[in-house]
Amino acid sequence: MKHNNNIITYLLFTSLYSVYVASFLTSVPPLLNNNRANINIRTGIETVSKGKNKVEKQLTTSSSYPHEQKRSSIRSPTELNVALTGKISSILTKLSNAPSKNKEVLSALQHNMNTLDIIPICMLGWIMKPVSKYIYNKVFPTFLKRSRDYKQTILYFVTNILSSIGRIALIVYLFDILDVILTVIGFEIAAKYEFSTIVAKVCYTVFAALQMKEYKNALLQKEKRKNSRYPITLINRSLNLLLYIVSGLILVDTLHIDMGVTLSSLFAFSGVGTIVLSLASQNIATGLMNGLEISVSQNFVVGDEIRMSDGTQGIVAKLGILGMDIEGDDDLTMEIPYSDVREQKIINLSNASKSQVKQTLRFQYKDMYRLKSILDEIKIELKTSCSSTLITDGTSSFTVVMTDYKEDHISVIVDTHHYVRPSCAEYDTMRQGVLEAIARVMERNNMNFALPSVVNIAGAD
Repeated sequence: MKHNNNIITYLLFTSLYSVYVASFLTSVPPLLNNNRANINIRTGIETVSKGKNKVEKQLTTSSSYPHEQKRSSIRSPTELNVALTGKISSILTKLSNAPSKNKEVLSALQHNMNTLDIIPICMLGWIMKPVSKYIYNKVFPTFLKRSRDYKQTILYFVTNILSSIGRIALIVYLFDILDVILTVIGFEIAAKYEFSTIVAKVCYTVFAALQMKEYKNALLQKEKRKNSRYPITLINRSLNLLLYIVSGLILVDTLHIDMGVTLSSLFAFSGVGTIVLSLASQNIATGLMNGLEISVSQNFVVGDEIRMSDGTQGIVAKLGILGMDIEGDDDLTMEIPYSDVREQKIINLSNASKSQVKQTLRFQYKDMYRLKSILDEIKIELKTSCSSTLITDGTSSFTVVMTDYKEDHISVIVDTHHYVRPSCAEYDTMRQGVLEAIARVMERNNMNFALPSVVNIAGAD
C-alpha cells in the first residue's frame, strides 16, 4: 500500500524529532561567551569589574540547575504560605537601583558581547534567503535547461529552515543580553534558572514541532489529491495529538516542571496513581494507534455502509480519535471503540459492486424423478426474469443443483450472483424477483415444497 509509506515516514520523523530535541537541544549553550570571567553563573561567582571598581557576589548554587536542588528540599509550611510576601517590594527596590548600576551593566555587556557574533546571525536569518533566491532565478537558468519554481526546490527548503534558525538565534542572543543585565541588577531568576538557555531550548523545540507539522500537512494534502476518499481529517487530528504529546513531554523535561507537593502526594501513595495513569495512557495510546491504522488502511470512510463479524451493520456516521459512530437502520447511533473494531472482520458494503442470492429449497421424495427437469426450468426462468442483473459469464457461480438427501426432503441449492450492490433497495427488489421466478416454476409444475416431518421441541423428552 503505497499511500501508507508517507504516514510511516512521518511517524519515523516524529520519533527522530523527539530524540533530537530531547538529547541535543537540552545541551544548547547560551550564544554569548560561555567563559564569563566577570559573570559566571554556573560556578556561582559573580564578579563585575571596571577599572578599579570591583564588585563580588557569591551565589549559593551547587549544580547546573540550582532549582533542582531547591526541588529536592522540603519547604516549611511557613515558606509555602509566605512565598509572595516581600517579593514585590524587593523587585521594585532592585528596579529603582538599576540606574545606579549602569556602569556595571555596560562593563558586563562589553566583556560578554561581541559585535561580530551578530553579523553571521543576521546574514543567516535575513540575507541568505533572498540571496539564494536571486542566485537561483538569475544564475541557475544559464546552467539548467529546465528549472522549477524556487519554492518547490530543495534549496528553498534548506534556506528557509536555516533562516528560521538564524532568527531564533537572534532572539536567544537578546535573551542572553537580558540574562546578563538581570544578573548584574541582582535578580536571582537569571542565575538560578539559566534564563537564556531555557529560552533557547523552548524556541528550538517549538520550531522543530512546527516544521514537523508543516511536513505532515504537505504529506496529507498530497495523498488527498491522489485519493478524494482519503480520511485526511482523522489522520490529521491523530498525528497532531501525537506531535503535541511528544512536544509537551519534551518541554516538561526541558523546563523541569514539577507537579508540586499536593499532586506528588496524591500520586505517591503506594504507586497506585502511577499504575492508574500508566494504564489510562496505555489505553488511550492503543485507541489512538488503532484509529490511525484504520484510517490509513482506508477500509471505510464516513458515509460507507459496513457489516461487522458480530452482526453489527450500519452507516459510518463519524470517525473520531478513539472510536467511531455507526447509524443503524433504526436511525439509532452507537459508538464503537477502535479496540473493538480492530478485532473484527469488516465488510464494506458501499464498495461492493456485486451481490449474492443463495436459497435452500426442500423438495419431496415423490418428485425425485422429475427434479432434474424442474431444476433446469428454474435456471432458465432465472435467466429470463433477471437478465439485466444476473451474472452468467462464468466469473461468478450460477448453480441450481441437488446437494443432499435428508430424512424428510431432498435439499437443493440455488446460488446466483448479480451486478447489484448489497444492502440497498435495488438488492431487495432483485432478491424478490429471484424468489418469484422459483415460485412460478413450482406453480407451473403443480409442485409443493416438502414440509418438515420432524419437529424438535425444546425441553421435550
